[in-house]
Amino acid sequence: MNYQQLMAASVMLISAKALASDGVIEVPSQAVRAAVPFEQVDWAVMPTPLETVNIASIERDVPMGQTDEELITYLMVNQQWDELAKALVAYQQKSNHDPVLYDYAMGAMLRSQAKHNQAIKHYEKITQDPALIFPKFDLAVMYFENKQYRDAKRAFEAIKPSLPAPMQAISEQYLSAIKKIERAKPSFGLNIEQNDNVNNASSLREFDIGGMTFIFDEESQPKSATGLRYNIGIDDEHNVTGRHHLYASAGMDGIYYPSERDYDELSLRGELGYRYKTIKSTVGITPFIAQDWLGGDQYQQQWGIGASATHRMSANWQLTVNATHSQKRYDDHDISKRYDGHANEGLVMALYQPTDQWLYYVGMEARHERLQDVSESSNRQGLRLGMGYYGKDMGVRAMLRHAKREFLAPNFWYGKVRHDTESQFIGTVWHNKLNYKGFVPKLNYRHQHTDSNLDLYDRRSGAWFVTVDKMF
Repeated sequence: MNYQQLMAASVMLISAKALASDGVIEVPSQAVRAAVPFEQVDWAVMPTPLETVNIASIERDVPMGQTDEELITYLMVNQQWDELAKALVAYQQKSNHDPVLYDYAMGAMLRSQAKHNQAIKHYEKITQDPALIFPKFDLAVMYFENKQYRDAKRAFEAIKPSLPAPMQAISEQYLSAIKKIERAKPSFGLNIEQNDNVNNASSLREFDIGGMTFIFDEESQPKSATGLRYNIGIDDEHNVTGRHHLYASAGMDGIYYPSERDYDELSLRGELGYRYKTIKSTVGITPFIAQDWLGGDQYQQQWGIGASATHRMSANWQLTVNATHSQKRYDDHDISKRYDGHANEGLVMALYQPTDQWLYYVGMEARHERLQDVSESSNRQGLRLGMGYYGKDMGVRAMLRHAKREFLAPNFWYGKVRHDTESQFIGTVWHNKLNYKGFVPKLNYRHQHTDSNLDLYDRRSGAWFVTVDKMF
């Protein structure tokens, strides 16, 4: 058969979806929308077939197909993946089948199902033949899609001189995309924030304990202030080999209140971790360390380790799981002897993206905190809901969290176990026409409310703030 004709046609199938109309590489936010339904046959364990298919019955439905090879070529070029799957089962059983064609078509079909690990194995087998140029290009593209950037870079650089000029240009676009993905990425943000409770105080004027009445002075009431919140950071990720990546980040963030300097905050944080990536999944583990300041004085240190996993279950659904263990130590001795301790927390979240503009998510979260003072140790369980709209001109984000927090021992002041209900709402709106050199201002509102069975711990705060972020 004519391999050049087959491969020249099908190579466009490999690269077309990865390139936007303007020739810039595009990584779709929803992987492989055209993925075929899952079959009863598990193609990852081929070639053992689970059923016997008469290839002649397929040939009758196809306007061409004088030979098995032409039939397979037709089905692959026209992306009739369900029919191709059946044809390959029957074709592989024939003693005179062409193993190169079988691996080529099988790899293309597996790629359409986003099963890149298996597809790559088929293409690595046939590209041992130096004469098969186009499959080497296809293999390089699949390496890129499967986050194997070092392998993709090596493959593109090796095959580019042998390709026709248009495909050399496409290869160069992929190489430029790899360079952009792997370069260090600085970030910078400024927020103007109006907060009506910067000291996180109770609004109680007085409370009774043991027959005695305590009256709070004006200094103990919630204070309002306008502050400048800022963040600056840099993160870097490199594909070291295969699907293995190393990740590092460092950053500083805080808030400055000109009228309430005692509540200025500053935090320095660093991370160094490992990630394993495929086209559909990412698994990572990241140790971290942080130092916090409050009012210009060292306040606490935190360190720990986080683990995360994301998996795209379909074109519209993604599942994310995060878990973190952290330790914290306070610099002030009186605070330290009560609040030093550790915490374990986790989050399971499902994201649904019906279109490129709309995103919805729901998550369940839990945090178990164990401190020196058992009465301040607690278990928290909660739910979060969110949505996002990313239109051509306007964007909107909203998130609602609701949690129950149960403390483990009677409170020092009340002699009762504390139970809190916590709520938080964050909303953001922006308009892209206000963009100035990549800077887009966003108007935000945050409301937090803690409803406790012990009045002293009731809290309520709201803050309006404008964010201006820039990713370089």
